[in-house]
Amino acid sequence: MIFAYYIIFLLAESWVKGYYANAEAVKNGGRFVAAYLARWAPDIVLGLFGAAALVWRARYTEGGLSLTMPAVVRRRLDVWTERRKNAAAARPGVRPEAGKKGKRPVVVLRLPRISAPVPRLIDRYIGQTYLRIAGLSFMALIGLFYISTFIDKSDKVFKGQASTADVLRLLVYMTPQFVYYVIPIAALLSALITFGVLSRSSELTVMKACGISLYRTALSV
Repeated sequence: MIFAYYIIFLLAESWVKGYYANAEAVKNGGRFVAAYLARWAPDIVLGLFGAAALVWRARYTEGGLSLTMPAVVRRRLDVWTERRKNAAAARPGVRPEAGKKGKRPVVVLRLPRISAPVPRLIDRYIGQTYLRIAGLSFMALIGLFYISTFIDKSDKVFKGQASTADVLRLLVYMTPQFVYYVIPIAALLSALITFGVLSRSSELTVMKACGISLYRTALSV
């Protein structure tokens, strides 16, 4: 997945750079390439692939992908339907005194009570595990970039073309680029390791036995 992500990422970036490098080709027309979509090309392609894989897995292993309405939405829909039925049943017909002047009508507005979803105990537990592993993965991958860059530039230090302070300053200036490269890999590795740890300790099995699906478990991440 990491290999596919960066292959698509670099191909989309090179495609846009190659297209806009030739000003004459852009001026004469041709196929338009949206530069801002190039960064999202891996997410779009792998997102569609992931959705197709999810449907395929649910079709052949679980007998179909079941989508259930949240309980809060279902309760509110039931209450709204019941109110509509009661209002239709209690609606009076045409009365003889309808033309007479009566009391002024009173309009009552009921505002629904909106409750924001809050993380539950299992969300906090899985979230803490994920963040702890994400921090370790991030620091380890950043360290690999630092070590490889330092080894790559160490020959200039040995040849006297640059000092150690220059190499360290270069690492500081390249840190944002390293972070940009590392975050997607760290996020993917952390998700895989988190569920691997939960599966190894049989915690996923316990969650399934308690009626918690994999989709609900993945919601925390």
